[in-house]
Amino acid sequence: MNTKSLLLLVLSAALLPIAVQAKPADALSQGQGKKSPPTPAQIIDRLDADQNGTLSQDEAKGLLAEKFDTIDVNGDGEIDANELELAREARKGEAKENGQRLIAADTDGNRALSKDEASAAGMEKLVEHFDKVDADGDGEISKEEMRELKKMKDNRDGKKGKV
Repeated sequence: MNTKSLLLLVLSAALLPIAVQAKPADALSQGQGKKSPPTPAQIIDRLDADQNGTLSQDEAKGLLAEKFDTIDVNGDGEIDANELELAREARKGEAKENGQRLIAADTDGNRALSKDEASAAGMEKLVEHFDKVDADGDGEISKEEMRELKKMKDNRDGKKGKV
């Protein structure tokens, strides 16, 4: 084999994986390049070592393992796709409820919480640590300061810190 043929073969082999992974330009321009979270069925498929269609305590990883008993609604020792979907919906509802609680606590409508507003809303923990959370010291906790608080809490709890 001559040098040109060998070089062409090596170059083709090096470029093949890149070409396989490339997405069509129209898919990227239409926002299809964004990765969506896995479905409950995909999660089970990925973790289900014994291929029985459910996850046991031994098969569960990370947050699923930590929250196993809560997610296993029927208490049969297995998590199925329906239970995962219920847990996902409950988590979305909890986040929405927390956001609505913060909005409701903002009685003056300035999109920030004062210590008095937090106290009136029964947010004792927030009041207790108010000065630490109020990073700029303006006497109010802004949306950005709440995001930073959530990131710190998630990091402390070993989560990814998404907001």
